[in-house]
Amino acid sequence: MIILQIQEITELIRINGQDSEKTTQLISELTTQKDWDKIYQISEFFGQEISILVDAQERIFVDWGSISRVELTPPLGSVVPFKLWLHTHPRNQAFWSETDQYSLFIAERILEQAIVLGMDGILSTSNTNLLELKPSINQSCWTLEQVASWS
Repeated sequence: MIILQIQEITELIRINGQDSEKTTQLISELTTQKDWDKIYQISEFFGQEISILVDAQERIFVDWGSISRVELTPPLGSVVPFKLWLHTHPRNQAFWSETDQYSLFIAERILEQAIVLGMDGILSTSNTNLLELKPSINQSCWTLEQVASWS
């Protein structure tokens, strides 16, 4: 269990590098603990989106993007259906961007839940049509949720 403060976490990432195994392990543990606040703070500190994908075997994959973009990119060897795609919008609101909406449309048969973290809180959606053979015509298979504030 991680009990480090955000300043200690960001310093460890700065020393080890964003793509290091230690950084990936740290973000994976925060993901397992559902410590969304610290994940968002890391993203905001570095000014980059972070994408986290949890596969069917509960393996966690971490990807860093730019200030305004990180795509849902399933890694080689990951197993569907994915349990979670979480990503951040550093210094921005929690909302489903056009890129996010397209990613959700493409992943409607292989993704259970998606979360976006923004400065105003957490926005999540769950798939109501996972692994169904029928297309979701004229309606989204994703639930419509409100942003849950950090407080």
